Amino acid sequence: MREILLGYWTEGFMPMPPWKAASLHWLVQAFSRIFGGIESAGLWYPVNRLYAALSLIGLCSFWLRERRFGLLLIAPLLVTLLAAAAHLYPFRDRVILFLVPGALFGIAEAICLIAEFAARWLKPLRWVWVTACLVPVLVRAASSLPPYQSEDIKPALRYLSQQLQPSDAVYVYHGARIAAAYYAPQFGLSRDRITMGECHFGDPRNYLRDLDRLKGNSRVWVLITHSLPDYNEHLDILAYLDAAGARSETLEMPTHQPRGSLAWLASAALYRFDLSDSAIRAEVRAEDFPVHPHAITYACDFDPL
Repeated sequence: MREILLGYWTEGFMPMPPWKAASLHWLVQAFSRIFGGIESAGLWYPVNRLYAALSLIGLCSFWLRERRFGLLLIAPLLVTLLAAAAHLYPFRDRVILFLVPGALFGIAEAICLIAEFAARWLKPLRWVWVTACLVPVLVRAASSLPPYQSEDIKPALRYLSQQLQPSDAVYVYHGARIAAAYYAPQFGLSRDRITMGECHFGDPRNYLRDLDRLKGNSRVWVLITHSLPDYNEHLDILAYLDAAGARSETLEMPTHQPRGSLAWLASAALYRFDLSDSAIRAEVRAEDFPVHPHAITYACDFDPL
């Protein structure tokens, strides 16, 4: 886990030595990411480097005219950058969310500063400039309301609670187990009725071996969400179940993502299979069924269950 986390946060550390061109490029890219849409801390602003530049201009303006307030905004940014240069704290993603308010203050200050300067030449330029800066941001905000990425399994659990019969079996893919464990009791679903799937990153055939335990049941419910596309594990699971039995129901929840975002989230989905046919069970086996090969590049989620 330590090696995986270090690899994940590597881009958040400044390349050394700091006087190299790579470090300057890293500074520009790292600060611009706050205003982009790649990471959890991103604001999804269009032309993110423009707003990064405006933020820096505004912070410098605060420093020059309101020294104490400017220091309050700039100090966390500088300390975090120094920690990233010392490779003690990553400057990226969700761990720098606390810098966003200060960055927004900087943008607002820069917009007002440039608007006042433009008004000296021609007053209408002030409103042209303010409109040009605010409209793209407002349009993006209106079209991409939070939560920015969601895999809603609650409708699936609600439907499952309405359809579940005493003899039914329920299997939850490991990517959905934490959410299922949290929400299931809200819909009257006992965790004793649910088989929480294990994580088998790097060895997808083990998913099929787990599913073999469900064979012989005429009503098997399978809940899948948060399946990473690098692995295609949900495809392996569905292909195996479709070969080993008959799919009788499919309920898929649409995934919400902003336009232009990386489409890596899979829809939350609930399936029902009939795995009672003994002839098919004998023919379809986990040991020789084709699966998608993949390398181990992620750690399994921490399992609190």
